[in-house]
Amino acid sequence: MSKQEIEKILLDHQKWLTTEGKEGMKADFCGANLRGADLRGADLCHAELCHADLRGANMDYSCLPLWCGGKFKADARICKQLIAHTLVILELSGEGDIELLKNMREYKAGWHRENELIGK
Repeated sequence: MSKQEIEKILLDHQKWLTTEGKEGMKADFCGANLRGADLRGADLCHAELCHADLRGANMDYSCLPLWCGGKFKADARICKQLIAHTLVILELSGEGDIELLKNMREYKAGWHRENELIGK
């Protein structure tokens, strides 16, 4: 999928989101190869991502659809980023047992924004 195709789909999706479906079109990236795509700041809420390949994509400041049907491939960078944010939510909420939190901290070590004070 070309950069121009991705940009058009994202613009149509943004329009669809902001007009509550009256204009634009819901993004459908099912099975799409989005490897290495620049998706910074993309609002992918309600986008179809089943079986999309996001490995190597820059997902900083983007919104992902985290629902049961939103199955997509991700690389270690994205997985660590998701775990880091989930860990902050668990810690702020007082949830998760000690072993789970320890394992999550170990897994996310070295994620690309490790030095930022998220949730502090």
